[in-house]
Amino acid sequence: MNASRLRAAGLAALLALAAVFGQSPASAAAATPAFSDIADSRFRTQIEWLAAEDITHGCGDGRFCPDGLVTRAQMASFLVRFLSLPPAARDAFSDDDSSRHEASINALAAADLTFGCESDTYCPNGRVTRAQMATFLSRAAHLPASGGDHFVDDERSKHEDRINRVAASGITAGCGTYAYCPDGLVTRGQMAAFLYRIDRPTDAPPVLPNRSALPTCRYDDVMTTRKSQKDHATTLLDTIYRLPSSYAPTDLVDTSAAGANAGYRIRRVALDDFTALVSAARASGHPIRVISAYRSYASQVATFADWVRKSGEAAALRRSARPGHSEHQLGTTLDVTHAGGSAGWNYADWASHPTGAWMRDNAWRYGFVMSYPKSSPFTDRCYDYEPWHYRYVGRDMARDVHTAGISLREWIWRLYGP
Repeated sequence: MNASRLRAAGLAALLALAAVFGQSPASAAAATPAFSDIADSRFRTQIEWLAAEDITHGCGDGRFCPDGLVTRAQMASFLVRFLSLPPAARDAFSDDDSSRHEASINALAAADLTFGCESDTYCPNGRVTRAQMATFLSRAAHLPASGGDHFVDDERSKHEDRINRVAASGITAGCGTYAYCPDGLVTRGQMAAFLYRIDRPTDAPPVLPNRSALPTCRYDDVMTTRKSQKDHATTLLDTIYRLPSSYAPTDLVDTSAAGANAGYRIRRVALDDFTALVSAARASGHPIRVISAYRSYASQVATFADWVRKSGEAAALRRSARPGHSEHQLGTTLDVTHAGGSAGWNYADWASHPTGAWMRDNAWRYGFVMSYPKSSPFTDRCYDYEPWHYRYVGRDMARDVHTAGISLREWIWRLYGP
């Protein structure tokens, strides 16, 4: 039975139930879920639709397993049923003979919707990433090219074009603000949602404001365009862009006001969230100690000169900012270590220390972002990896940067430009 006939049959059944029990189709569906484990799933509507269309029979025992991860073999069956593809005449792959999804895999190959994972193999037990899912869906639905770039975290993915196609077609809104999470694995609930939106697309997510490529790291002295104190979260500072030497926050308070050690200053705009961070770290058994906070332009002159003296200019340029280029001049940036510990740069990787790991995993919850994370290549951050260096951008923006998994430099550039 094709999809339209199935939808008509499903609607007729719901109308019949409504006539008997005096319920609307929506309430009848709500009262009788297709599977026993989807009542609390945010994908319940899509899963119910999938069942009504006879695209899924669940995972067994009357369950759907919405949080289960989709294998490449399972995805083949989902797509073949959704598209009503005919059986294939030949066996396309050598590694799926023991799979109950072999017929679907061959049908998918015959329709040129998959070319396997390598040579003549399909990798039926491999998990499907969100990036791969975009390519499968784009081919299946013959999606047109997108006129824009919707996400910041897929720049290095070979599936970027397909990801933008499914976004522009209203099939996905991503995993967060301007984020798609291309390496994330697809759950069965998400699979239902993807297919549902092919049939019933939603509004496309917004296109990135700044589509120009992230500048190659170089040493220049270009004035950043957002140099007001109110722009602290989106001020771009790197090896190219800088603040004026006169920039000095007017609302600095001692770090002791947040319950941390005294002797350093941070802007009052960050104080409440920094206080919450200090308290949460202590409550988790990982108290932090501030070792640097606000540094004026003049202070950074001395700091950079000291790094040059100790390490040479080439190494200093990778590990310290030239005057005017330092995020510390904003007054919203901290270098921290664990209580009783040495400076973070004296460890091979401070994030391997329990307190460093706690900061890496939790600082974003309080509005602080690791500016130079290991997950981003040097060419994106322009400085060496610094697991002790955190900049306050507010909880919403920190959550979005964390979800995207990219450097703060790239996030600011892609959304706000220089």
